Amino acid sequence: MLSVSAYIPCFNNEETIQQTIKSVQLQNFVPREIFVIDDGSEDDSINLAKKAGVRVVENKENKGRGWIRNQAMIISRYEYVLCVDAGKKIESDFLEKGLKWFKNNNVAAVFGSLNQKKPRTAAERWRGIYLYNERIQIPIIQEDPPFITFAAIVRKSKIMKTGNYNIQYTHTEDLELGNRLKKAGFKIISDGRLRCLTIKSCTTKEILNRYWRWNLGEKEDLSLSGYIKKINYSFKEMVYYDIKDRDWKRALISLLSPHYEFWKTVIKKIKIENR
Repeated sequence: MLSVSAYIPCFNNEETIQQTIKSVQLQNFVPREIFVIDDGSEDDSINLAKKAGVRVVENKENKGRGWIRNQAMIISRYEYVLCVDAGKKIESDFLEKGLKWFKNNNVAAVFGSLNQKKPRTAAERWRGIYLYNERIQIPIIQEDPPFITFAAIVRKSKIMKTGNYNIQYTHTEDLELGNRLKKAGFKIISDGRLRCLTIKSCTTKEILNRYWRWNLGEKEDLSLSGYIKKINYSFKEMVYYDIKDRDWKRALISLLSPHYEFWKTVIKKIKIENR
């Protein structure tokens, strides 16, 4: 019988934390340990997590995604580690199906598909198309795709062998680790049958921030030519389809997206230089 640790990284997720915990607790194959690792939440997330009956690892200040995942891997007691981000919930057979991939000793990580309920706002409609790729027919099984950790199972020994998550990364920490895993000769699997559902609503600012984080890249490259390319892409690929769908509010978000990405990166670099 395989032993599994499960952790939930959390930052100001009082709206959804208990639903996320419950989805892990109700797995057909129940993890032997479940804990929430909190990244300096300022809301009631910690108290709600404790009420749900799981251990909470509290951090007084916000350390960032790389640091939190790094610590969670160190804390996890068992070889197989399930991660589900707060704000998501997984279907009851997620772990049961995902563990079957580890019969291949070379598999280091498996992750599932990200879905959402019927969108209620323009921001959620935009999220479905441009973050969750609802327009694109993605193969159910993909071998060695970019590593994504919104809902994933990993083999701890292989994660630690390749150096664990980089604590310096506040975004793309999973992509960077995935690249190291592949270079070490380990396999990563994307299995669309392992379903994860976003349960957190989103504002326009929140979804643009996530789009920025997902597309920024490890090196956080910033150039005028790149900015212009993204503006052109937003018109030719995004706004075009938004208008074709007669979704004017979604089109407005698409128009904003390249400018949000560019200026947020600029502001971040200025803050780092002025420290």
